[in-house]
Amino acid sequence: MGIAQSVSRRVKRIRNKRANTLGEKRIETNPFAGVGKYNESDDPRRQRRALTEDELKRLLFVARWRPIAEFGRAVVAKVGDELPKSPQSRKTWSLERLTFERVRNAVARGMAPLCSLTLP
Repeated sequence: MGIAQSVSRRVKRIRNKRANTLGEKRIETNPFAGVGKYNESDDPRRQRRALTEDELKRLLFVARWRPIAEFGRAVVAKVGDELPKSPQSRKTWSLERLTFERVRNAVARGMAPLCSLTLP
């Protein structure tokens, strides 16, 4: 259910309630008399498009290699105002952001320990 449909339903309920109170003379005017129905086709969240071939390839690549890339993320030292008072704190470093451009390098770093394992 989109926002336009949800708003239309709520306005309809309020109008019905106000109509009942008008009939019972509890209020004199209907404050929702000028509110129109929302057009559901104008809801911007309903606009969809198919992925391009390149976008689909990138999505599948990242979905396949992301678990290994997580192990290969580089450590980045924080500088300047971001530093905490204690130099031994975990807050002095963070892991690099994993963007599509960095996934290949992170996968290579994550695979290195796996490739050097020898099975008994």
